[in-house]
Amino acid sequence: MGIRTRLKNRVRKMLGRTGPGAPSPTASASASAPTSPAPSKPPVAVAAPTARPSPAPAPAPAPAPEAAAPAKSAEAPEVEPKQSIEAEAEAKAARHFERTRRAVLKFIDEKGGVAKLSDMHDYSERKYFIGHRRFSDLMETLLEDALIDYDHGSGEASLTEAGRTLGNTKMPPRKRSGS
Repeated sequence: MGIRTRLKNRVRKMLGRTGPGAPSPTASASASAPTSPAPSKPPVAVAAPTARPSPAPAPAPAPAPEAAAPAKSAEAPEVEPKQSIEAEAEAKAARHFERTRRAVLKFIDEKGGVAKLSDMHDYSERKYFIGHRRFSDLMETLLEDALIDYDHGSGEASLTEAGRTLGNTKMPPRKRSGS
């Protein structure tokens, strides 16, 4: 049991409260180290709370007429299935990844066709929030697609003609989910 839990339990015990997460006093006493019995305190007289008039209950809303309610069809579900939400999120992530690939290729082109790996990493991290693991994936796809050539000795990537073409090509318009 952590110190935070023990402190919370002691405070609850001192205040005489037992909540849904508070263990019974016998369980906490047996779980903790044996302690000397606390001196008993004389009972304190507590003034009874004054009764407040309860507020009037809110009026119940009028029932809607049956004709005004739209008919629910079995064809159109009200809530989107979880798969379509996940598929949309994956499509957005793939589009962001492709946009980042093209931006990195354009960045290399603006540097004269050759860029240091550290410069490319900093650029993708600052501008596109691509972390270390995702940057490794990005570099692997650029190499697999023969868009760059990487020299391990100098740590530089040089742009190929295919990479230059893709880097200067605009992204296709995204597909709208509602249209």
